[in-house]
Amino acid sequence: MLNRFHIMLTLIIYDISEDKPRKKLSDYLLDRGLFRVQYSSFVGDLNYHDRKVMEAEMKKFLTSEQDSVIIVPICKNCFRQHKILSNVEKRLVHTDEVEFA
Repeated sequence: MLNRFHIMLTLIIYDISEDKPRKKLSDYLLDRGLFRVQYSSFVGDLNYHDRKVMEAEMKKFLTSEQDSVIIVPICKNCFRQHKILSNVEKRLVHTDEVEFA
């Protein structure tokens, strides 16, 4: 069992239809030290407590019935196996595991 201070890499993906709350959520995630990996995707190290606090805060940005936020804690071993296929020749995450198409 993980304690509330155990840090896990966390992927946050959102789909918010209106510009203003989408921008506010993006700023909120950046202010909390997460890194943008795609337009509506962020990643960062968070402990259980911080994820729960952020989960409650992020609900405030959901203004439409179609809006959603997905929060995915990822263990370090699983993250080491990830692959990124991209034509963008810049690092999207802080890793050497980027594979260009």
